[in-house]
Amino acid sequence: MRVTTNKISEAEDALENAKESFLRQRGWRHTCDNPASTWLWQKALPDGRLVVVCRDTAVNLQASADSISMKNWPK
Repeated sequence: MRVTTNKISEAEDALENAKESFLRQRGWRHTCDNPASTWLWQKALPDGRLVVVCRDTAVNLQASADSISMKNWPK
């Protein structure tokens, strides 16, 4: 297979879409409803606290939560 810049761009787009789908399936919401009015990922915890972070941090937090059993991070 010959790698081109178009194929790299397509792969990057597919990875971004997969990350966003992963987060949405686990209850994350993409929103700019925060004091900085910037687009971030938000998830409500059962105790009422909100986690508001960038996409890659959200993916890392959710992946860590998925690997352990914690009632504060519902899957």
